Amino acid sequence: MKQYLRTALILVSVLVSMFLMAEAAFADMSNVSDTDIEWTEGVTGGAIYFNLRGDITGCTADVTKVDIPDRIYGCNVVRIHYSAFSNCALLSEVRIPESVSEIETTTFRGCQNLTTIEVDN
Repeated sequence: MKQYLRTALILVSVLVSMFLMAEAAFADMSNVSDTDIEWTEGVTGGAIYFNLRGDITGCTADVTKVDIPDRIYGCNVVRIHYSAFSNCALLSEVRIPESVSEIETTTFRGCQNLTTIEVDN
């Protein structure tokens, strides 16, 4: 019985660890809706997502560098939504245009390789 409990405890521990690692490996895409536009111009390694209200809403987990444009399809980029780059562990550089007037909380949570944020003015 002790061996069975020990094995079950190890199995549960391994599964929880795998879940937590998988969670950290993927970008937080909870802000991205079916109507958001995928944008790859000026993005290295993946894509960012944008809505027609002027928000950057998310990115793919493999993004390494982002040069956010001031306009996408004629719409001004004005805000970076909360958690837009959350858990993008490979992200190292971001350039934010002057048109962005709001960067919400937790935008860069979990971006442990982020070394450069350049804000145009």
